[in-house]
Amino acid sequence: MELHELMRKLHKLELVQQLAHRRGAQEHGLYFGQMPVLDFIAANPGCTQVQVADHLRVSPASIALSTKRLQKAGYLIKEVDAENLRCKRLYISEEGQR
Repeated sequence: MELHELMRKLHKLELVQQLAHRRGAQEHGLYFGQMPVLDFIAANPGCTQVQVADHLRVSPASIALSTKRLQKAGYLIKEVDAENLRCKRLYISEEGQR
């Protein structure tokens, strides 16, 4: 198989995967961009909003808004860090795990 053909097929597979993720997110009332936030927090329980922002290469303000919406929807739990009261630790709720 030619490299160009392989690249075209991989791109098509990526597009199909993105569509499946979008549909899954919409079924649960989520925006597409919130899925990577949930994925990172699920893989890194107790992480901070700054860590999520750094990993996803977006602004901390953007993550603050996303996590606020996810918390309001019941997918996310924010807990104040005992050592730094300005820092909030993020955890996935049972609803978010589903």
